[in-house]
Amino acid sequence: MDKLDEITKKFKALNTTQQDLIIKEIEQLVRASTADVRDKQSAHHQSSGPSCPECHSTNFRRNGHQQGQQVYLCKDCGRQYRQSSGTLISWLKKPELLHTYIRSMLQGNSLRRCAALTDISLQTSFDWRHKVLTAIGRFNEEVTFKGIVESDEIFIPYSEKGNKNLARPARKRGKSLKVKKQRGIGQDQVAVISTVDRQGNQSFVVATRGRISKSDIDKALSGKLAKDVTLCTDSHRSYTAFSKSNDLNHVKINVSKGQIVKGIYHVQHLNQKASDLKDFIRSFKGVSTKYLQNYLNWYAINDKLMKSAVPAIAAMEEAVKSETAWQDFILIRSGTFVI
Repeated sequence: MDKLDEITKKFKALNTTQQDLIIKEIEQLVRASTADVRDKQSAHHQSSGPSCPECHSTNFRRNGHQQGQQVYLCKDCGRQYRQSSGTLISWLKKPELLHTYIRSMLQGNSLRRCAALTDISLQTSFDWRHKVLTAIGRFNEEVTFKGIVESDEIFIPYSEKGNKNLARPARKRGKSLKVKKQRGIGQDQVAVISTVDRQGNQSFVVATRGRISKSDIDKALSGKLAKDVTLCTDSHRSYTAFSKSNDLNHVKINVSKGQIVKGIYHVQHLNQKASDLKDFIRSFKGVSTKYLQNYLNWYAINDKLMKSAVPAIAAMEEAVKSETAWQDFILIRSGTFVI
């Protein structure tokens, strides 16, 4: 009670503006604490209709109820599925706690801290993190770039962290005089094609191990560029070939010859993003390559989430839009997507 009295006195001593900010913060916390991902999922289905997890068709009919959920029958492939099938909440035993978990995750808390707050195991905490990040991956896929667009590859060390059977000899900590360091970009580096525009849109896509090719750029940027964009890159010939095949205005910045800007064109925004991204990845003390795309998804959408009134609710609303979150998570966990 003494602490409560002390807090009350300090609150009354604040000016009106400061009190309003605290009240607003408390209101946001209350809204987040009462949010339920199942309600968000149901609202999304009512607005768009659940697609078949097998063939993704929206041609279905209602087929009774199961465990309190509407069941559907796909008219195209005959698959019977529930409202939650394939979504973020598929096979989730404590969906009512997901909002608490997401709020803690976005605050930068560790897996152990998130697990303690929601009374789940450490492994479940890890799985929940990646189910959420897999679900919001669609944001990274649907972004569209306009105006002046900067693109380049960022290299991140290849990692098999967590794997019991390594495909290569384990690395040793520290340096050894007997181990010859490989020069250039090799198979121990993962190329991430990174793209930003001046409006703040951004995308980060795991492309390949080693050097990228035109086909890698095609996969990363296909359908994401408006017709009138100006693409700013370094002098990598794969970007030149990509620009020619897509009839894009292409400005090459030859950094190797000391060129930094060319009029209003440069890649400085992207260079800053690359530095920030590497710091973000480094904060997790090592990221397995098979989960790397999920962390890239997190970084790409984090600014948007943090600018929203209640970040946890914004994350849930984005995550429930994915109809394939469960299947995608299983494929990532099994290593199917490893490059």
